[in-house]
Amino acid sequence: MADKEIQIGYKNRINRVFEYIDKNLESDLSLRILSKKALYSPYHFHRIFKFITGETLNEYVSRQRIEKSALDLLHTSKTATEIAHRYGFSDNSSFSRAFNNG
Repeated sequence: MADKEIQIGYKNRINRVFEYIDKNLESDLSLRILSKKALYSPYHFHRIFKFITGETLNEYVSRQRIEKSALDLLHTSKTATEIAHRYGFSDNSSFSRAFNNG
């Protein structure tokens, strides 16, 4: 039973991080900040996050930003610059690079 409780604890903490990321894509989503949200050390959080998602934290955050940006480009009348800033890209060139590399 203890293993099951531990797994539930991990999932609850990681789900809080997923929700935080989703609501704060324009913010600093560094390992240091998000590991604090999950109440883990950065090293432990990185290992757990990679195990659960199959992606590093940076890969996951970048993918989320790109996916949300693409939806906004398709379904809103906002400019690319507005969308880039909304999702945490520093400028249009970093926004373009993310799409070309993603």
